Amino acid sequence: MDQQIASRRHDSRSIGGLIESMSLIKHDCFSIDDCLALRGDALRVAQWEASVAKAMRLRNNPEATRKADGEKLRSRAIKAFAQFTDYPPVTLEIPKRVWRRCYQLVRMCANPADWTSKTGPVIGASDDTMRVTFGVQRPSREFALLRAWGLIVPHNARGNGHRRYKVSASHNKTSGWSLAPIVLMLDSLDELRETERNLIEKHRLLCSEITNITSSIRSLMRPIANELAWAENTMSAQQTICARRRNLAVRITPKAISELEILHRQSLALHQAAEKQLSENSGEAFTDNPAATEMCSRVNQNVQYHTTTHKEHKFNGSSEGSERGGRDKTSANNQEDSYGLIRSGFKWTDIEKVFPFIRGFIHSHAGPNARLLHDICKMSAVSTETAIFAAKLLGPEAAIICALLTGERLSQGTIHSSPDKYMQSLVRRSAQGECNLGHSLYARCKAVNFERGR
Repeated sequence: MDQQIASRRHDSRSIGGLIESMSLIKHDCFSIDDCLALRGDALRVAQWEASVAKAMRLRNNPEATRKADGEKLRSRAIKAFAQFTDYPPVTLEIPKRVWRRCYQLVRMCANPADWTSKTGPVIGASDDTMRVTFGVQRPSREFALLRAWGLIVPHNARGNGHRRYKVSASHNKTSGWSLAPIVLMLDSLDELRETERNLIEKHRLLCSEITNITSSIRSLMRPIANELAWAENTMSAQQTICARRRNLAVRITPKAISELEILHRQSLALHQAAEKQLSENSGEAFTDNPAATEMCSRVNQNVQYHTTTHKEHKFNGSSEGSERGGRDKTSANNQEDSYGLIRSGFKWTDIEKVFPFIRGFIHSHAGPNARLLHDICKMSAVSTETAIFAAKLLGPEAAIICALLTGERLSQGTIHSSPDKYMQSLVRRSAQGECNLGHSLYARCKAVNFERGR
């Protein structure tokens, strides 16, 4: 008997020591991050539940505003868990199943007054109801999972595990699982929701911008990729970036976003290098012979020109030189001056006088070259592909004149289609002899001299 009494005294001291060791977790504010430390630790879960109960007892909501305040709290919880169900947070290692179950429970607790009570909203539904809600045969496993993560706490738990819900202010007759931790963590959930939404948007923008940049690189390099080694290398690098972007776009993670930022910088650098190479390349990208050093306005006779009647090539570029007739292909002088640029009397030193729209924007003192063509096309909203096409078909000098005529009409507002389509039509008609660039250039010079004479 004495041994039994001593044993009981020892047990009571042990229980007292255990209670002393289970000091409440001190929280100025409850955070979802605290739930990460609870997983698999029964002592921490017990401390957490005690802290939640104490914090809920200290709550005091005015009776007059309980319903309105409760509706706001429930709305915030639904918004947070709805987002986490569709896009599980990437900054927390909590299973998607946990977020989905919380969302289902929050939607069940529809009484606004429960959200401002000292017990929090309580799940008192039977197992049959929860089987339908969760879609599982054993709802108790789902509740055990949520309790292990500290997202629900027991309320008036019965020994047989049965749950019951009855509307009352104190919920004395209600037993089940309380969502009190969720109520206390709403501020933290709102911050997490905003952070995750920013990460999702950042991931989307990075993927979109990389796609746009690589598409632009592909458009620049495609016409010359088979002719120039550096263009082919650029296309290869662009394809590598595209493949990497597709892999990183599958899942939103902090690591993926960090790698996308690096990939974005690399794609920008590649695009700038491609533009610089096109601008500084001394005619290599605009002639059939990469070793050519002289600028020539004559058509390359080694190129076979193919015309098409497809509707996408019927542009509004028929206003230049159509009424003056084509070139006289039998004249010896015309063979030397295929487009009449010399016979028009135009001098490259007068380019800013004849085409004043480039004055102050483009330096033309170096004469006709690839950089001048690129700058004029860029200013006239003409694509680099069209500039390359024009230079290869007509020669750099004639291509520059086509770009100048296009830019001048654009500045006057007389182009009804896009400048790019207008110049493409002008180039094709000039190559086919339907448009005499020399006549158009002569008329432009004459008009400028007449205006100066007045």
